[in-house]
Amino acid sequence: METKEPQNETKKINGVEVKPQRNIKHLNLFCEFIGKPVSEIKAEWDTIVSQNLMLKAEDFKNQCGAKIVDFFHWLKDERKYSHNTAHTYSWRAKSEFDKEITEIWVKEGAIPRAITTEENGKVEHDFDNMELSKMYQVANPLEKMMLGCGFEWGQRTNQLASMKRSIVKKSFVLLTEKETVTAHLRSTDALLTNIELAHKFLGSNTEWLFPNCSNGKHLSDQHFNDVLRDLMKRAMIEPRGWVRWTCLRKWLQTVMETSCGFTQAEIDYYIGKSADKSKETYKQRKGRVAVENFEQKYQKLEAIFNEIRTVKPAMTEDKYYKAIQWIINQLRKKKP
Repeated sequence: METKEPQNETKKINGVEVKPQRNIKHLNLFCEFIGKPVSEIKAEWDTIVSQNLMLKAEDFKNQCGAKIVDFFHWLKDERKYSHNTAHTYSWRAKSEFDKEITEIWVKEGAIPRAITTEENGKVEHDFDNMELSKMYQVANPLEKMMLGCGFEWGQRTNQLASMKRSIVKKSFVLLTEKETVTAHLRSTDALLTNIELAHKFLGSNTEWLFPNCSNGKHLSDQHFNDVLRDLMKRAMIEPRGWVRWTCLRKWLQTVMETSCGFTQAEIDYYIGKSADKSKETYKQRKGRVAVENFEQKYQKLEAIFNEIRTVKPAMTEDKYYKAIQWIINQLRKKKP
């Protein structure tokens, strides 16, 4: 993975040391709202730090956090920004405040979550077990491997795409790229068989788990989304929202919680999800994962994975006629 150059590193341009400036347009807009420039707020915080005023420091962080919430409503009511735009600007202003001045505290839930509606195209498809089973039945060996890795591990496309075959075991750890947290993953025997069959099907000796045979590299992130949508079409599943690879991650988290009884700490431990910093640290949550209970719960989860691979959806009379009609329509499309 490429290493990014530190944003605050001083550079020399024509022999003169120059420190790059951050883009703080959201923070500037926030300062416009409260009527103080960034320099004045920073000077106020520096005074508190220099005088070691701990109580005043807590008040400062709480008050600025409360003003971020007011900023959200001001953007909506006065500036007439959409709910989601106001939500984004508010959190970015907080992030820039944290980097430029000090970390401030926003009460959990004080800024409403972004709205996901059909109008803005962000309602995501919720897979159920039978739909995954249908897709698995129509998949070729490579697609079976991709789908199995998707619903068993719950990793994002960029993480999967860059994985190497050598790290995949019955039980293994993986450092996630986005959240830089260790995922403690498991692989069923069926998934390991899927991987072996897929690479025999491809006839490749590449180091990549998901190879691109055309250029010798790994598959792109978009390829995963394309495969998922194609499998839905072939399994004749009607999308109920936006279809993307993350839907499998959400399915896994839901099943782990509702069908297997995993706690949030155990889910985070498994898929490598960072904890909310305002509540507990990741290490604290990891420490509360009971290994014995985890094993028992994973057995239930493994049974669900195996059921998806083995159960063949029943073909009702209505679905039979729909299948015939779908085949006819496909044949009509292919006519010159």
